[in-house]
Amino acid sequence: MASTLLVALQSCKKDDDTDSPPATHANTVLGLQVNFMHNGAAFDPATQVIFDSLGKAMRVDRMRFFLSQPFFLNDEGDTVASFPQKYFLADVASSGAIATIGEVDAHLHTMHFGVGLDSATNHTDPLTFTTPPLNDATMAWGWNPAVGYQFLQFEGVYDSNSDGSVNSSDGGFVYHCGTDALLRARVVDIHTDADMGGNVILVLECDLDQLMQGISVAANPIVEIPNGVAKRLMSNLATSLTHP
Repeated sequence: MASTLLVALQSCKKDDDTDSPPATHANTVLGLQVNFMHNGAAFDPATQVIFDSLGKAMRVDRMRFFLSQPFFLNDEGDTVASFPQKYFLADVASSGAIATIGEVDAHLHTMHFGVGLDSATNHTDPLTFTTPPLNDATMAWGWNPAVGYQFLQFEGVYDSNSDGSVNSSDGGFVYHCGTDALLRARVVDIHTDADMGGNVILVLECDLDQLMQGISVAANPIVEIPNGVAKRLMSNLATSLTHP
């Protein structure tokens, strides 16, 4: 890297040498990191709770969701990198884990991706895949794999007896969201230079305080069909994903 920078500096001094080729460098390896957040700080599911739209406390025992097929535009709106075969499974149990997107050589203005899976991938048997995350059969609808994957698994316990705490005497909640209609498209501004080689990690923050906006867990503690609650939850999830 030091020799590359030296070549670049020397070429800048040759003001009259307009035919000098630009310094070459390796493509930048782009990574993705999803951090789960609550009240503006890292979320700890073992010690913290979140709240629904009515202030009902919820303990999160399981939360996983698919992100898919990212592509990137530059400041002029041109597509400078696209990864249609890339899929990611974000998991609250491994918040902050880094996954590789691929190699790029450009300034990245916006990142575009799906929250969920495209229809063709969604209706492929997980057993046909050999690498994560699409080979994870636990993310498929076990009762009928042909229906596709669950885009979001969100489970835990809520303050069902309204005593102000969440414990073993309370009831659980289960939100399993899937089907083609629940795929959500998301665009985030990232303003990131990825044209100097090395590694660049793109961070997405999932703000759990937005997840249950407009939803009452007591009124709908179990959702496993693409109804209004599932649609709202997937839209909230997409909105909750931002680049800090």
